[in-house]
Amino acid sequence: MNIDLNKYIPNKLPSAPGELTLGDKLSPFMESAKEWFEKWFCNLSLIAPPEENEDGDLEDAEGALPEDDLLRKVPVNEMAMRIIVMEAYRMAVPQLDLVLTANGFATVDSKNVVPASKARTDRLLEGLQEEIDRNIIVLLYRLRTIPEWLESEQADFFRRTLFINPEATKYLKTPDALGIKSSWEIYLKLIPQIEELEDSLADEWFSPELMMNLRKEMLSGEIEGVRKSVAIKIQNQVIAFFEKGDFKTRRLQEILNIIRYDNKNFPEWINSETALAFYPPKFKNKKDSPGYFF
Repeated sequence: MNIDLNKYIPNKLPSAPGELTLGDKLSPFMESAKEWFEKWFCNLSLIAPPEENEDGDLEDAEGALPEDDLLRKVPVNEMAMRIIVMEAYRMAVPQLDLVLTANGFATVDSKNVVPASKARTDRLLEGLQEEIDRNIIVLLYRLRTIPEWLESEQADFFRRTLFINPEATKYLKTPDALGIKSSWEIYLKLIPQIEELEDSLADEWFSPELMMNLRKEMLSGEIEGVRKSVAIKIQNQVIAFFEKGDFKTRRLQEILNIIRYDNKNFPEWINSETALAFYPPKFKNKKDSPGYFF
């Protein structure tokens, strides 16, 4: 991958004659980082430079987080490359020489400088991971505006639950997440549990058909109105489960009442097997019926 590392790695010191450049040192890690990125997020061939509007904002930036306005002006392919380089750098840090300069950490290509301490190196790793996490969150908001991405295998992973972005992990309090600082790593850890909880709610209350469509709409960003309200209420029940270890039946009943009395907005539910449990067949006193009386 031929890229300008200076755009992504600050305070890079020049290499001495005969020494490997930083690019050479990162080369094997770049390929691994690219494979990691394409496994979880998208194939780089899918991302094309987006068009800009009159204000210089990217047309596909709708949905990016307000606190990350600066990232709204970064093309999706540029953001992807930033994540890949930072991930490669994070993987390579333990094998690189680093030094703390007046302007922050620097990569040492010369043996004439004393490397940074382990504590400072660890802080660099944490900083890199935080920046990767921040970019991942915004990247996912941007990717969902690409129709081809919504049909990809990577999108299928984020469609597994109503929690379509690591941003939501800050609301999930669980022992499994203790000691993990990366929102992306927490997300990977919790998704199987979240999926299981949502599936149980779907089977008992809201129907698998409705849950599947709500997940699709949440990822695409096309969900709105009462359907979005119901999806958020279900999310809140999952969050409450992580906090207290159980669901609140009264709250679930309130959500169900919204669904069952609004066939126009929730046609999947009324036609599901789950709905049958809430509409038992009525007994008709016919001569050929068991229990006939006169």
